[in-house]
Amino acid sequence: RSYESFQAYLEIIEADSRARRELSKESPDFSVSDAGFIEGGLDPRDVRTMSYLFYYARAVPVIARASKIWAEGDLQIADLRTLASEIHGKVGSGSFALTEREGYFKRLMIANDDLTNLERRFSVALSDGARLIRELVIGFNL
Repeated sequence: RSYESFQAYLEIIEADSRARRELSKESPDFSVSDAGFIEGGLDPRDVRTMSYLFYYARAVPVIARASKIWAEGDLQIADLRTLASEIHGKVGSGSFALTEREGYFKRLMIANDDLTNLERRFSVALSDGARLIRELVIGFNL
């Protein structure tokens, strides 16, 4: 059951990833990115704004940085999916030696640390972006 829950969680991440990849195109189909964001759990009322923000502001350094970190995270999630599949196969086969388990555990801990670092960097980039937008809005109102 845990593996199925993990796979379901990864589908949410994959949906957001599809949105990001679509928005990386020169001429994205915003309905595709919107659908990805909705499948990823964003409020449907916000997805078009999010799509426009990531597409039209992609050259803004803080948005470009967040998008780059997001892409790095997608690659690491793909590696984690492969690792989880290997572990699931070993568990299912009944031949999962203690030494193998320890090796997989170490790999999982490294993946977790790497993803946690990316998550922090992504959050900082988004916070920087939110502050920039706030300052621009305040500046326009003055």
